[in-house]
Amino acid sequence: MDSQDKMIGTGPFIWEDLKALQEITFNRNPNWFGWRDGLGGGRPYVDKYVAIFSVLDEQEEPQFREKKIDVGGFASNPQWVFNLKDEMPELELLRQGVSGWVNSRFKVECPPYNDPRVRRAVHLAADRQQVIDTIWQGEAQMQPPVGFVIKEWALPPEELQTLPGYRQGAKREDDLTEARRLYTAAGSPDLSITFADQPSYIPAFAPQFIGTLRSILGGQIEQKPATAVSYPRIAEGLLRGCEEMFFTWGFDNGWIDLDDWVYPYFHSTGSKNSFRVKDPELDDLLDAQRAEFNLEKRQQLGYRIQRYILGVDKFGNFIDKPGILARVDYASLITADLSWPYYKNRTTWPWFGNNHWLANVWLDKSDPTFQGRP
Repeated sequence: MDSQDKMIGTGPFIWEDLKALQEITFNRNPNWFGWRDGLGGGRPYVDKYVAIFSVLDEQEEPQFREKKIDVGGFASNPQWVFNLKDEMPELELLRQGVSGWVNSRFKVECPPYNDPRVRRAVHLAADRQQVIDTIWQGEAQMQPPVGFVIKEWALPPEELQTLPGYRQGAKREDDLTEARRLYTAAGSPDLSITFADQPSYIPAFAPQFIGTLRSILGGQIEQKPATAVSYPRIAEGLLRGCEEMFFTWGFDNGWIDLDDWVYPYFHSTGSKNSFRVKDPELDDLLDAQRAEFNLEKRQQLGYRIQRYILGVDKFGNFIDKPGILARVDYASLITADLSWPYYKNRTTWPWFGNNHWLANVWLDKSDPTFQGRP
């Protein structure tokens, strides 16, 4: 995908230009065939749109107020969105859980992370509620191995809340006690964590995450390298075997189907298996869900796979398997996006792959709020 010539498709818009981590521009596809019969022709209605990459709330809010962007939302601080909605009730506010989330990855073949006790200790000690409250000011939800927004395949929230690592209250204290016991039993090894550089709330959260692990587990836990690194650099490090980046912390992107969330990551031949997981029993389960076409049976297989990844059985009891907890999932945000009243037929979606819905969007120049739009 390093060339525009390789970007093909049949959607309502055609790629014009990409400035990496800045913006991407799309033009109307004059030959688009979608949704004509019975749904009205002439779409997409807009000639062009620009999507701006923005992870700084201090930039997003003024751009939206000045109508330099038609839709705006928060990166880490949702309060400006809610305040602006209170200030101008005519703005449209939409909420949506997303399939992007923050997690950690372990190289399970590399000491000390080849010891499941170490991985389980981190899983139990990690404070997911702290992640939610600190990074997104409470506007997020704890994440199972399949994103909670993918309701057909994700572990039900009522089950997730009962599982070690996710439960709160007195049960949370039980998890912390078990985390200390496991870490001590594994020899209290030194742990080094590599934090990604984007979005900025990840490196900003690093000291708190490390501080929490230290207070619960004890031992030597540090950020290594001492500053956050780029995702290309992390990807490079993940390919270096046991030389570096044994324990990473960053943002990840989910997709739609059960298979997208589990097979590439945890199958021994998976394209995203940077953990080096090689677990024949898990491979069999992952292969089985690909061959199962009965929805209910496949759903139950998906639940079983997620419990396996979390290292528990259907009753929440611990199991010891080679492939458990190669990835520790923390949380995913719930967006809060505003749009001006002149922006019509707006919708929202969990993540990538739905921009064809923008074929319905149009700008009402007769709306009073259109005045002053550059």
